[in-house]
Amino acid sequence: MGHIKAGKLRGLAVTSATRLAALPDIPTVGDFVTGYEAEGWSGMGAPKNTPVEIIDTLNKEINEGLADPKMKAHLAGFRQYAARRIIWRFRQTHCR
Repeated sequence: MGHIKAGKLRGLAVTSATRLAALPDIPTVGDFVTGYEAEGWSGMGAPKNTPVEIIDTLNKEINEGLADPKMKAHLAGFRQYAARRIIWRFRQTHCR
């Protein structure tokens, strides 16, 4: 994003449904391909059989970090948001 803002790169389009607040002049792919939208997600993982106490500590610390106003503001610039989840629910919905 820094290279685009500095004029070193030309952004062609973003894949989200709406334009990014941080790059308001960059169109969406949906402006050219009707209905196009692609967004991703990220998660944290640990090795199989990691002790529950360590998982709980990681979950607590990561969620506290994601709740920090500076982190929220940083992520918002990229149209990212922290969907704080309980690790067990993440496992149920994203790990097979």
